[in-house]
Amino acid sequence: MRTMPFLYLAASAAVFAAPPSQPQMSTPRQPLRFEANQGQADSRVRFLSHGPGYTLLLTGEGATLDLRQTADGGAVLRMTLPGGDQAAPISGEDRSQVRTSYFLGKDPAKWHSDVPSYQKVRYRSVYPGIDLVFYGNDGQLEYDFVVAPGADPGRIALAFEGAEKLELDAEGTLLVQAP
Repeated sequence: MRTMPFLYLAASAAVFAAPPSQPQMSTPRQPLRFEANQGQADSRVRFLSHGPGYTLLLTGEGATLDLRQTADGGAVLRMTLPGGDQAAPISGEDRSQVRTSYFLGKDPAKWHSDVPSYQKVRYRSVYPGIDLVFYGNDGQLEYDFVVAPGADPGRIALAFEGAEKLELDAEGTLLVQAP
C-alpha cells in the first residue's frame, strides 16, 4: 500500500481578527502558542491560548475566541463544525520550550505548574479523513483543513456566532471580524 501525501486546502484557512480599535492577538516577537488544559480552565477546554486582549479556547465543539478583555468590552466569536466529530482526538504538536504556571489563590491544590504549550493543535478526523489544525502565522490565528486522499472535502462545514463580518480575500482566505 502506497501512502499518499495530504492535501492542504488553502481556501479553507481563516484569520480571526479583532476590530481595529482592539489589540492584535499576538506579535511576531511573541509567537502564538497553545497551552494544554491541566485544570486551569473549564474541563471542556482541551487547549487554550492567551494574548493581548483575547483568550482562545479549543473544545470538541470548536473554537471560542473571547475578546471581552478589552477596554471596549469586546466580543465573543465561536466557530463550530456542524456534523463534525465532537469526540475527535485533539493533540498538541510542535512542543514549545515555554511552560506556564498558575499560582492563583492560597490553595496549592488549585495551582497548576509546568503546563506544556505547543505551536499547533490538531483535531484528528474531525470529518472522515479530514484533520483540522490551528496554528499561529505572523501573529494571527489561522487554521487549515488537511484532507487525506479519497476524503470528501465537501463534508467540511463551519458555523460562526458573534461575527460582525465574514468575507473572503483575494486568495480565498476567510476573514472573520468581531463587532
